Amino acid sequence: LGHALKTPLAVLLSLALSGQLDANPVLRRTLQEQLENIRLRLERELNRARLSGDALPGARFDCDAELPGLFSTLGMIHGAHLQLINDVEAGMYLPWDREDILELLGNLLDNACKWADSEVRLDILSQAQGFCLLVDDDGPGIPEAQRAEVFSRGARLDEQITGHGLGLGIVRDIV
Repeated sequence: LGHALKTPLAVLLSLALSGQLDANPVLRRTLQEQLENIRLRLERELNRARLSGDALPGARFDCDAELPGLFSTLGMIHGAHLQLINDVEAGMYLPWDREDILELLGNLLDNACKWADSEVRLDILSQAQGFCLLVDDDGPGIPEAQRAEVFSRGARLDEQITGHGLGLGIVRDIV
């Protein structure tokens, strides 16, 4: 449910920021404010449901079915200047809840896209002991001294980059 609501909301926010509304700044500002209110309420309710344990486990994560749409959405949000690379074996299923993996990958890949210079890469490897999910980008990286800090809710290392500092904390909770 989270991804099903957050993805169209992210697309609408992206459209609100596009040049198509340059002629009507009042409409743009109102649209952005209202979409942000919806996003914040959605985050609050999803976190409440997750913490209360109300969410039931869902279907396995089908990489072939889910990743193309996720990458397409990220391309729309972050622009064509980024090369988004999906290096996942065809036919791969992950044995975890679909919504949790969409939330996890969405947060990790979105964060990588915000910081990347030109490339973001996802590798998912099947190993004897389980799976390895690798998200990499060609951005500056996180200084070693600040790596633990980024997992705290609300922590933001750079206020110039959009976001609320919740994504990596949510990733930690899912993992």
